[in-house]
Amino acid sequence: MILRRILLVARGYSPLPTSPADHADLLDVPSKRLYIPSFLFGLLPSPIQHGIRPETRPPPRRLSSTAWLDGLRGYAALFVALFHLTVTHFERLTIPYGTHHEGDTMPSSPLQLPFLRLVFSGRPMVHIFFVISGFVLSYKPLKHARSGASSDLHKTLSSSAFRRWFRLYLPCIASTLVIFIFIRLRVFKQEERMETFWEQVLHWFRSFYRISDPWKWEGFDGMPYDNHLWTIPIEFGQSLILFAVVLALSQLRTAIRFGVLVIIIAFALRGGHWATVEYLAGMGIAEIGIIQEQPTKTYLDTEPDLILGQSTSTPRRRSVWSILYTIFLAFDLLVAAYIMGWPFVDFSEQVPFLNFLMQHAPEPWASYENDNHMYIWMAWSAVQVVFVVHQWSFLQKAFTTRFAQYLAKISYSLYLVHGTILFTFVDRMMPFVWALVGDSPGFWYVHWLCSFQFYSRPFHISECALLTDRN
Repeated sequence: MILRRILLVARGYSPLPTSPADHADLLDVPSKRLYIPSFLFGLLPSPIQHGIRPETRPPPRRLSSTAWLDGLRGYAALFVALFHLTVTHFERLTIPYGTHHEGDTMPSSPLQLPFLRLVFSGRPMVHIFFVISGFVLSYKPLKHARSGASSDLHKTLSSSAFRRWFRLYLPCIASTLVIFIFIRLRVFKQEERMETFWEQVLHWFRSFYRISDPWKWEGFDGMPYDNHLWTIPIEFGQSLILFAVVLALSQLRTAIRFGVLVIIIAFALRGGHWATVEYLAGMGIAEIGIIQEQPTKTYLDTEPDLILGQSTSTPRRRSVWSILYTIFLAFDLLVAAYIMGWPFVDFSEQVPFLNFLMQHAPEPWASYENDNHMYIWMAWSAVQVVFVVHQWSFLQKAFTTRFAQYLAKISYSLYLVHGTILFTFVDRMMPFVWALVGDSPGFWYVHWLCSFQFYSRPFHISECALLTDRN
């Protein structure tokens, strides 16, 4: 009923007058009647706004060849949000199907099955973020490098490096200041509340300065005002490393550049720098895509190109190779998706194949405490997912739909505000959700779906972010 009344009021919304003549028609209109509909209309998600007033819909734009990357990042951001909902209120769903905590006799839920659990497997989605960022940030500079446009290459890298801090941190300033206000109003996180306002300001500044350091993120749990921001200094630091690698290798021939890139990735692997591996792997996938887009021969094309899945041999051999390559990609995707369902609570020793990976993690991951040994496998699976989707155009269509592109539009802002929504709204709504659906073992998945409905309603707030993470 409330939503219906808002929509009815919003239908009468008209923009503020822009000329003196327009004021004459509004003399007998109460000022509140003009202001309130504008405010309510602005709070609605953009798809609803466009449905109410079609003239506000922006003209359709042609999707770029890499638009699927934005859609994939949008879904990854959504899954991260669902992960934090699930691990906060439905932790038993984060363990594998058929396993139980001590004393828990409730039957397992279908949501705990492999592949299905991906919708709330948030940790592998962060690794996908990094591979996508490596791809997107290096794609344009690599095109300039391959075309010999050194001036454009340097201009692009200079612009990207200079703007990177602002693109990443200005939205963080806005989101954490909102949390700052909520803390002063005692909405949540009372343990972070200082005695005076200026002490709170100093505490916020020191906390924000901490996440602005891109080189001290190992073991970093995030900013006290939003611990989900632990990924931001990683994004910033690895972006700078990526720009340096692209610049250093830009004058090399394709085969040599690939060889040196593989050596750098191997060096990062040996040092345990999984984020660097993901960014540079994204760079490698981007160059493969550029090669595929160009009909001319390169140094990689002197033999049947195993990397690109193409061959210059006879049609029959080409058909056999195409079938084998398709089987390889399908198997690769299935294995990667299975690994990405790694349980949040460390029940890995009870999951087939994951227990093998856990026991055979290479150094230095094998020496890590807790479940950090899984980062090497998460990095590998994230690279494989992006690579397979890049190679299969029919999979890319799932990430270029209208809904996927809407998620792409709000992906970074959704990542920033979902924690605030969780603490502000969902935690207070959960008692009503449990009272609504009861505590029956057969309704665990109903609990989760109902909670998701409550959780997703305020997501349109994320459209108010200052900037997006597009290069």
